[in-house]
Amino acid sequence: MKLPSRRVTLLAGLALILLTNMVALGGVWWNRSGEPDSVLRLSERELRPEGVWNRENTGLALRLEWRAAPAVERDEGPYGWPWADGNRSPAWLGREKMIELGFRPPAAGDDARTVRERGREVFLVLEFDGPARRAYGERLRAWAEREMALPALDPRNEEFGLRAKRAREVLDSEARRSRLFAVDAGRSAEALRAAYPDRTRHAIVRAEIVPAYPAQGERGPQGYIRRVVLDAVHVPYAQRAVFGVDGAGLPERSGDDVMRATFDAELALGRRLEPWLRSVTRRAAR
Repeated sequence: MKLPSRRVTLLAGLALILLTNMVALGGVWWNRSGEPDSVLRLSERELRPEGVWNRENTGLALRLEWRAAPAVERDEGPYGWPWADGNRSPAWLGREKMIELGFRPPAAGDDARTVRERGREVFLVLEFDGPARRAYGERLRAWAEREMALPALDPRNEEFGLRAKRAREVLDSEARRSRLFAVDAGRSAEALRAAYPDRTRHAIVRAEIVPAYPAQGERGPQGYIRRVVLDAVHVPYAQRAVFGVDGAGLPERSGDDVMRATFDAELALGRRLEPWLRSVTRRAAR
């Protein structure tokens, strides 16, 4: 049997690369054609630069930051404000919602590994600066006010002083945290869009949800948002200067300057719910 020549092998490889690139570019074109599914005006609070910048890695991408408000009954305890940043089991993702998403209730003999392997890709609604954030902010302020009032009860109590200090720090940091909150999930993007028609406030993204560990109990949240299936948003070459990155893809001063950049961005999600930056403008730090 005669083996293909080196030239034929090379041409076949080049043809495969060309075909792959054509398919990828076709997907990008289809995603961005027509009206976007949603367009959100975000800032550095919701889009954080990520990556290591050196001459071998000159790309610049932004990671989407989002939150989920925890259940009300979980904010009790002496040090107990549950950070929405790290929470992935929101109150709305309970037993009924999980069954609606196609999950069965955990069985008595399930262990943690078995449960975690039952992940399912669904559609997640991210709400920008809406009722979910306002409700969370009200709860946060009420908690902080209770904590900051403690030293007046006993000025010599060091623990009360530390709790009041922490509450002030948490409250102050809220002004720098993401305004995107996960508010709902479903198996149909079309049904969710009908329920959340405001395309400038509600973005629909793909996400992976798994059942929570059974030991959390009957009353606790039964679902856990493992991840949002949304690749890092690529920053086009022409927009890198907004982040202080030079033509070679390196920070003009330091990586810290890139991380501290303040900006306003218009993020669009297209027909395939894949994101791209429509615009980015530098904003003077306040």
